[in-house]
Amino acid sequence: MEAFRYAFFKKRRSDAHRFFSKMIDEVKRAKPTRTHVGISRLEHLVRCYTLNVDGLHSVHMSTWSPKTNPDGKLIETHGNIMETVCESKDTPHIFPFQESVQKNMSRGEIPKCKTCGEKMRPRVMLYEDENGDNICEDWESQLKIDAPKADLILWIGISFKQAASLEYFREVRRILMSQPSSSKNVIHHIVINPCKTAMEHLQNALCREAHSEIKYARFKSDLLFAVD
Repeated sequence: MEAFRYAFFKKRRSDAHRFFSKMIDEVKRAKPTRTHVGISRLEHLVRCYTLNVDGLHSVHMSTWSPKTNPDGKLIETHGNIMETVCESKDTPHIFPFQESVQKNMSRGEIPKCKTCGEKMRPRVMLYEDENGDNICEDWESQLKIDAPKADLILWIGISFKQAASLEYFREVRRILMSQPSSSKNVIHHIVINPCKTAMEHLQNALCREAHSEIKYARFKSDLLFAVD
């Protein structure tokens, strides 16, 4: 969608703000599913990396930050639409989305950071985002630490239709394959998605050797988690 491209945001910022304001209204009506709750209750969870920007995982998990919360279990790789971030090149300031700011954005206005005066925007990673370093901290380095600690990797609800999600899978596999042979174990990936096209996209994009490491569960992820 064009509204999720940085070129659109940069050229038509007022329209982009109106779009995200409507999106925020939809997110406010949403509630965590059994999957969100179930993941947060996994006893041996190393980390949850989410591509979603709706912030629903953060209801039950603390968000990771290398400086302020290194033990946080949740990494929002594409940001969180319920937060704003300024475009400061030195220290980006992040704030919870305030009602007054959303009202301003719904009118196409461009709010300024109350700390440094730079322009504010929703903390959402866009395609070809030139301001991406302000959206997410260096989670790629943390992934290199986390992936080898896992004995099982769940890929939940990902269609693998987008090139980015396929690259995430390849990167995790590269990290695992780069481990010393003495400590290298076969770590299986389980892809949970009721749609068979997720399996097809992944199989078409990977080498044959990788196929044996992947198991497919074609059902909705809520069926996996029994929540009281």
